[in-house]
Amino acid sequence: MQKVKIILESFTETMKAKRSLLSLKLPLTIIKNTADESIGCQYGIEIYERDLFSAAHELRRLGLQYTVYH
Repeated sequence: MQKVKIILESFTETMKAKRSLLSLKLPLTIIKNTADESIGCQYGIEIYERDLFSAAHELRRLGLQYTVYH
């Protein structure tokens, strides 16, 4: 099954997203994104593609800015 990366703006926001998404029973992994070194270290979560819409809905509810990478 495919996974997607959701990159957030800070480690604190990543932890906030983690707590909220785990409460929804969405399996996830915390990741450190180093794909674009010019903007520094970014953290995020990796989830199954099937959970993307649920995760996006929850992140918007929390008011978190994010970028999705396939």
